[in-house]
Amino acid sequence: MSAHKTLLFLFTVLLLVSIIDAQRFIDVMMVRNEELNGLRGNRRFASTNGNSPMKRNSLLDNLYNIGYFQY
Repeated sequence: MSAHKTLLFLFTVLLLVSIIDAQRFIDVMMVRNEELNGLRGNRRFASTNGNSPMKRNSLLDNLYNIGYFQY
């Protein structure tokens, strides 16, 4: 019975880790999509001369903000 409980515990830990990894992957994809949308269109917010009224974060800044990278 102890082996059964140990196996159940390890399976639960593995399930939680996989859910957390999936959530981080979804967060990264959403950040990347937001970054690509900012680069693709609408030059009001990201002007080419660098004097934009709203500073857009880079992809690495966005990943740092969601806790994916620590630099």
